[in-house]
Amino acid sequence: MSKRLRNLTSPREHTSEIWTIQHLKTARNFQRGNEDRLNVEAKKLGIKPPSFFCIVKLYTGEKMNTKQAIVMRKDLKCRRGKEIAQGSHASMAFLTRRLEGMSHVSMDNLPAVVQEWLNTSFAKVCLQVNSEEELLAIEQKAIELGIECHVITDSGRTEFNGVPTKTCLALGPDESEKIDKITGHLKLY
Repeated sequence: MSKRLRNLTSPREHTSEIWTIQHLKTARNFQRGNEDRLNVEAKKLGIKPPSFFCIVKLYTGEKMNTKQAIVMRKDLKCRRGKEIAQGSHASMAFLTRRLEGMSHVSMDNLPAVVQEWLNTSFAKVCLQVNSEEELLAIEQKAIELGIECHVITDSGRTEFNGVPTKTCLALGPDESEKIDKITGHLKLY
């Protein structure tokens, strides 16, 4: 069995399914544009469609267009260095949250779409909102669509007069199309 096939048939933490040869043969028969048929087939197999799409794209060799979106609150008017630090915290949160309670994180434990992002573009886009309410609305949309989202709350020790303040969030990494459904209307920061 090839290394690529062996990796795809191993358990994935985010789906808890084991990919069999039959799943992969079924996945290979689908081409882009057949998402409705993929949803039906995924349901038959008891597989969550988003993870199924990722596996199909990896198996067929189709490159995923992936990115991470960092959404900053512009209304806070904090120092540029503070903004950079907060955005960095948000960007790394998808890994640091996995490290909590674990001694290490392996690529094998990451969702396929995150592996694709880490192995290719590492693309990020920084966007802006003008209030905490807008920031939390973005978070809520992400939760509804099943996109990984991490809100960063600054402790307030150096800015914000000692008041803990939600400063930004990061969506993904995930497929660009999914992230754009949530952030497509936002302005670049």
